[in-house]
Amino acid sequence: MDDFKSIMEAQQYAARGISKYNSEIAMVEGKPSFLCCTGIPLEERLRAPIENAVLDFLNELGVDDSEDLAVDIGAEVCSTLIDVIEKRADVNIICPWVDY
Repeated sequence: MDDFKSIMEAQQYAARGISKYNSEIAMVEGKPSFLCCTGIPLEERLRAPIENAVLDFLNELGVDDSEDLAVDIGAEVCSTLIDVIEKRADVNIICPWVDY
């Protein structure tokens, strides 16, 4: 497991050393950390399941434009979820958000 002294150092590594579809676990500033270079791994692991659950629920209720609403909710909830995970689990989720 890699060990980085700073978040910036981990971001620089992720941007050049991790493919856009992959992620790695490392220690950053003494904390277990999820590293990725694009949002794809986070979208697959967190956002997609949220959007799917919301979409199923909205479709069951017969809500029009349920896809757009599920995408909006997925984005908002995923962002909040990342913040809460980092705070409550005392971990880092690090992504320099390199364009893909």
